[in-house]
Amino acid sequence: MPSCLPLVVYNDGTNASLDTKLTWNLNLGRLFGPAADRDEPIYRWFPFRHSFSRHLVQDLLAEWQIGSGATILDPFCGGGTTLLASGQKGINSIGYDILPFSVLLSRVKTRRYDTTALRRVLDQLRLDVDVDVSFLDEKPAFLRKAFPPDVLCRVLGMRESICQITNGSIRDFFLVALLSCLESLSFTTKTGGFLRFVAKDLSFVDPTQMVRSAALAMIEDLELASCTMPEGVRADVRLGDARLHSRGKVCEALITSPPYPNRHDYTRIYLLELLIGSSMSESEIKSLRYRTLRSHVEARQQIRAVGYQRPAALERILDCMAQGNLNNSGLLRMIAGYFEDMHLCLVASARRLRSGGRIAFVVSNARFGGHCIPVDTILAEIGQGLGLKVLDIRVGRVRGNSPQQMGRFGRAESRESIIIWEKDSQSRLGRMQSGWTASGTCAYSSCKGGLQEQVTWKI
Repeated sequence: MPSCLPLVVYNDGTNASLDTKLTWNLNLGRLFGPAADRDEPIYRWFPFRHSFSRHLVQDLLAEWQIGSGATILDPFCGGGTTLLASGQKGINSIGYDILPFSVLLSRVKTRRYDTTALRRVLDQLRLDVDVDVSFLDEKPAFLRKAFPPDVLCRVLGMRESICQITNGSIRDFFLVALLSCLESLSFTTKTGGFLRFVAKDLSFVDPTQMVRSAALAMIEDLELASCTMPEGVRADVRLGDARLHSRGKVCEALITSPPYPNRHDYTRIYLLELLIGSSMSESEIKSLRYRTLRSHVEARQQIRAVGYQRPAALERILDCMAQGNLNNSGLLRMIAGYFEDMHLCLVASARRLRSGGRIAFVVSNARFGGHCIPVDTILAEIGQGLGLKVLDIRVGRVRGNSPQQMGRFGRAESRESIIIWEKDSQSRLGRMQSGWTASGTCAYSSCKGGLQEQVTWKI
């Protein structure tokens, strides 16, 4: 065990004043994942594993007395849970995500549809068309490895048929139905934060019937009126970077879960959906990977936060880790970069809130090389340094570590928490001029001839 490990303990030694904000409610833990919603209409359309429950969102909205007509912000909208859960309560929302698939999924979940029109299109949709097998040679090697040739020909044929639908909202709806079946049709599974190859018997699988059944189940969900968003309630979902969205409509509150600093790379986890759903090339996905939040070792610095100072607790952890034996030389850069990026996210997000507005971040602590990283208290301190008032750090569950960590260093519990801040009227975020400037561009096409989007941000 590293000799300086006692410097990095949980209870807590990092920031004594913030330790008093820690409250424990392990009943919250069941809301920190999507399992509670797996049988809920609309939420169940796609098994987006990196999300929390709708109950968490709606409980916070009720606690904060936010009602119909207000607007909620989620800069890491992921599977769209915050947006849909808010909308079902008559609350408008704005969501961003840098991952094109998340934008597509969130938009599809939060739109209103004419189910009669959807059924008519489904009846007419050709889902039994294959592309020519010679066409597969042009496709990425990963796709050819992930599917049996006949299944891949059918999947690509169905995608071509769906992309011929002229109504963009209906086209996106059926595209999500197709994407929801990819894992079941392939030799892959999403587990442990990674997309892994597994042995499966796919000889009896019927891709056409599977996708048709998925689409029909989605339509039947929409026919349950209580599950859809009320007419007039709007969810504005945009392709964008959470570090770069400080201009726009002022919101009443923010509820989100940023990526955890656990090395999970969403561009790899959702690689099938990106390759088939957005027609991104492998080089475009690689470029996107570099631009994502520095929660994994392949992400690269995109923005420098002028004036940002690392909290003392973080400096001690990095110094201690530098003396140890890490299994990846990029971990120190990743951890340092993660908190700088989260500083930028807090600045951009808080500027979009009214005075007195609340921010809730669901986060998880981490452990690398035997060193515990109290992400919740470090982030709380960063927000506090920006003038955000830390109201509470609610610990919902504790988790173990990877088998490799526990095998080498023993078990150390990692908290999963909700940090809640309030934007004070005197916060420097409400008064300060931009301390840095940045610009970026993000573009994707969901279908040939379909949705195309390009966004440029300036702070």
